[in-house]
Amino acid sequence: MTEAILLIVQPLAETLFSAAYQDVWQYVPFLLIAVILSSFSSFLEVSYMAEKKTKQLVITTLKGGVVNIALSFLLIPFIGIIGASIATLIGFLITWLLRMKQTRFFHQMQAKMFFWCSLVILLVQSVYVSFSDVPNMFIQIGFALMLITCQLFLAKKMMRAKTARRLAK
Repeated sequence: MTEAILLIVQPLAETLFSAAYQDVWQYVPFLLIAVILSSFSSFLEVSYMAEKKTKQLVITTLKGGVVNIALSFLLIPFIGIIGASIATLIGFLITWLLRMKQTRFFHQMQAKMFFWCSLVILLVQSVYVSFSDVPNMFIQIGFALMLITCQLFLAKKMMRAKTARRLAK
């Protein structure tokens, strides 16, 4: 879904928004990934709640928030509003990584390489879309194909693991 939004965000903004707001599409790619990371962090909140470790939950949230605010102050003077969207992405990334480490969830994850590959592709595409005046649709489609390929390998590996578990029973 994120990939589809990244493909259409710039032409859609030109169609829907007046000239004064047409540049807002440049902030969307980083904010989309921030939303994904926020969702990943929220998913891990359940384990904190179940184990009654709400103090650690608050601490990880505060650390991510402090990183977000500090980076906003550092980046906005140099690269403008897009610095705030990058700071938001990094803040949620820190929160998610801290929670992954504390819950040891990452050790349980299968096909880590394909997961990280997908995230890196989305990040590189976000940088390209945000910092290009008019993103080339062919390059965008190339990113989409790379992401789809990575996701297909991920799905294939997960299906093999599921089949192996079934056969082991």
